[in-house]
Amino acid sequence: MHVQEFDQKMYLKVLGEKISKIRTEQKLTKVQLAFEIGTSESSIRRIENGSVNISIGMLIRISIALNVNPSELIN
Repeated sequence: MHVQEFDQKMYLKVLGEKISKIRTEQKLTKVQLAFEIGTSESSIRRIENGSVNISIGMLIRISIALNVNPSELIN
């Protein structure tokens, strides 16, 4: 894949959808997930909407809180 072909907005949307799906399957609210990773509910909302690019550190904190491997979120 060429860098030009990479659609960041689509990738962030898919990532956010995966996080939301796993969170709801585990019956966690956005508030609970936010508390677990030390951020705000609005940050979780933006992540799940795909409107913000998250850091590797944030991805790892989310994966730990959801008890999944980070690769499950990005594959």
